[in-house]
Amino acid sequence: MINKITVREKGLQIVREAAPLALVLILTALITVEATWVYMREFSDALGDVEDIENCPVYADIVIIGYGFNETHVGFNITVNGNIPLPSSSVYWYGVFIDSDNDPSTGLIYSAPIDKDKENWANIGADYLLEVWIDTYTESTPGVKLFRYVGNGTSWDVIEVSDAKISASVYGKNVANDTIELVVGKNYLTPLSGEISFLTYVTYGKESSWGRCDAFIVAPGGEGPVPIPEPALLVATSVVIVSALFLLLIKDNL
Repeated sequence: MINKITVREKGLQIVREAAPLALVLILTALITVEATWVYMREFSDALGDVEDIENCPVYADIVIIGYGFNETHVGFNITVNGNIPLPSSSVYWYGVFIDSDNDPSTGLIYSAPIDKDKENWANIGADYLLEVWIDTYTESTPGVKLFRYVGNGTSWDVIEVSDAKISASVYGKNVANDTIELVVGKNYLTPLSGEISFLTYVTYGKESSWGRCDAFIVAPGGEGPVPIPEPALLVATSVVIVSALFLLLIKDNL
């Protein structure tokens, strides 16, 4: 009997000592999941296809578009032909129209306010706009905002999703090319349908003029759509919470 009790006490001691470590491991695993892309894909755009050579420098020419997601976030990379000066002498916007429900009949269908030639080039039914701007006169880092479309399909009516967790950065993909990376939390792109379409673009602003430099679309009928499953973190979080509570209960009652 004494041996059995001793073994039991040692077992309980091991559980008590292991509980805090288990919690740390669970939380560490969760952080690792958030920091790792579980899906990545790249698309190539033609080199030297800027639409306004006079106003669009090489760093407004899209050459590679990257897309990725994990359980919590969606990321878009816009790689351009050249190095992006921060700051420079003009203002440029690097944006992504996102059709979160993959339904071309909803969202922004006709994008005349973006394109001075009134071409119907964003007809993906964009529900959101994730846009980075280079304040080329004063700032050395890009600004970024997420907008939700609230118009009737042709009007340019958007509202800022001011509480959205978003980020933007510029880094050198290689010696010759720079990349702008845009990241947004999945929970701000609702509803999601399991697939999305999107369009990346570069536009310029110079004094009172503006225009489009380059664009690339990932949508049905061409490249895409691409997958974006519902956040699996909800399930993962439930498992973490249940596991954590279970370990705490064991720890408190042993």
